[in-house]
Amino acid sequence: MGIEKTPAHVRMTFFRGLYSMKIKEQTRKLAAGCSKHRFEVADKADVV
Repeated sequence: MGIEKTPAHVRMTFFRGLYSMKIKEQTRKLAAGCSKHRFEVADKADVV
């Protein structure tokens, strides 16, 4: 069965699922990259 014979709502659900997986993958990579950096908490007495 070719994709052109598949109902539109089924195709949209499939592509929406792929898009969602891609977003989750990018978010995971971003979070992994952020965890490599260390952030220093400024003291209240520090002047910025």
